[in-house]
Amino acid sequence: MANVRELVQDIDQTASTATVAETRGSRRAWFIALMTVILTHLIFMGVAWSASWLLSSGRGPSDIGLLEMWYQFDAEHLLKVAEFGYTDPRTFEFSTVFFPLFPLLVKALGAVGIPLSLAGLLIPGAASVVAFAYLYRLAEEEIGPGSGRSAVMLLAFFPTGLFLIAPYTEALFLAGAIPAFYYARKGQWSLVALPAAIAMGARNTGIFLIIGLVIEALRQRPPGHLIDRTAIKSLVIGTLPLILYCSYLLAVFGDPLHFITDYNDGWNRGFTDPFHSLVTTLGMTEIPAYPTNWMMAARGELVALCLGVGVVTWAVVRKHWGYAAYSGTLLAVLLTGPFLYSTPRALLQLFPVVLMIVEGTRERAGARDAVLVGSTSLAVLGAIVFTQGGWFY
Repeated sequence: MANVRELVQDIDQTASTATVAETRGSRRAWFIALMTVILTHLIFMGVAWSASWLLSSGRGPSDIGLLEMWYQFDAEHLLKVAEFGYTDPRTFEFSTVFFPLFPLLVKALGAVGIPLSLAGLLIPGAASVVAFAYLYRLAEEEIGPGSGRSAVMLLAFFPTGLFLIAPYTEALFLAGAIPAFYYARKGQWSLVALPAAIAMGARNTGIFLIIGLVIEALRQRPPGHLIDRTAIKSLVIGTLPLILYCSYLLAVFGDPLHFITDYNDGWNRGFTDPFHSLVTTLGMTEIPAYPTNWMMAARGELVALCLGVGVVTWAVVRKHWGYAAYSGTLLAVLLTGPFLYSTPRALLQLFPVVLMIVEGTRERAGARDAVLVGSTSLAVLGAIVFTQGGWFY
């Protein structure tokens, strides 16, 4: 009996130690995530504000506001949707491509007195804290101790990392996608539903996330068994925002897939074959008739595509089938457009790219630091170009 009692005490002590370690790890993850978000906001906003003065062609004090300079391109459309809805004439005609969660959150903050221009920047900031915290834990558990900080820094200073600060939907999407995969890979499917639904409500990329999660559930099932019921329930809940949005589009526009129609008609995103897409993108790097900005951006599209293919290859080799399905389906759809478009920004959503880099440079600190320096340089350049009104993916 004494031996049994000692064994039980040892088990309790081990479990208690593991719980304390997990709690400390979780607190550290949230602390690093918060500090990283504060750091990136100070850097990128400081750079953007300074550039607005130093690159100004006018005289006297700059009249560009610190918040307003971030409302370029899609950010302006999202703010209009939040303020006026999808059907108001003041909203861009083809705005249903923007899924509703971000505008709804902006409107909710506006309802309690927060200016919409500020709300649009607060949401990506808060969402980035969540995304970074779970990325930290994911890297620590899957790659090894010390990997979490590197993963967070690489994502925060990704070449298109400015879109985690600007009033775009990338940060909100990652705040759902990374926790969804984190819990799914641990087999804690009851905790997958909410983050999956957040990702789905934020971006149409949520469709590819669900595909990846389905493959992850299939991977975990015992041979000869069906997918776990809890996993099925969570995946159904995760898909609900898409179902609700399609129901809204059917009621208002008579077309449940009206966001695809808007992609085709308003954004020139009709479907074509990958060969045509690549040839057209390559042409943009050579034909002088194209705007100079587009010619340079097209080169970035091709580099991003190569990196994306590398992520899918890495995931397949490592047998990370969920990551492979998620990354592969997203890249496949990008390749079916008339030309490659915003691929570098899409890579920001493919967080496995960061895990691949961290794993590949784990024993080579110099290589990891070189990647971070190069990535940060491009990110700072992107912040300047974007806030000055230039096209940056």
